[in-house]
Amino acid sequence: MKIIMMAFGLLLGFGVPSVYAADFNIGDLTVETPWARATPGKARSGVVYLTILNRSNAPDKLISISTSAAKRAEIHGSQMKGGMMTMQRFGSLTLRPKSSVLLRPGGLHVMLMGLKAPLKRGGNFDMTLKFEKAGLLTVNVVIEKIGARAPASAK
Repeated sequence: MKIIMMAFGLLLGFGVPSVYAADFNIGDLTVETPWARATPGKARSGVVYLTILNRSNAPDKLISISTSAAKRAEIHGSQMKGGMMTMQRFGSLTLRPKSSVLLRPGGLHVMLMGLKAPLKRGGNFDMTLKFEKAGLLTVNVVIEKIGARAPASAK
């Protein structure tokens, strides 16, 4: 009976983890729906996507990222050059006033290097963003399936 009630609760949405629709705020900054793709067992790197909104009249800057899930986390951008996909590392990311920055597949993203364990679908991990003015913000990153193009909450 307990299993039936749990299944019914899931169908009604009572048992759905709240991290799927989470937004994280610090001052006038909001980080929306941070998510990662699951990785194959021996992968040494992974990727995180999210959106950052700056509602302030002043700029801010994302200056560093850290997580216990990997040795390093950096901002990278993907672009096509001469028919080949290339990646460029960004030391920081400027957040213009009253604007948003979308980190998504095929564009800007957080590159996780030196994964300490595979990223498994359905799991999650914390990641800390350091902003020049707003300070430190820890977000919870939800892990989607390998090859996902968007978080499950956006589908």
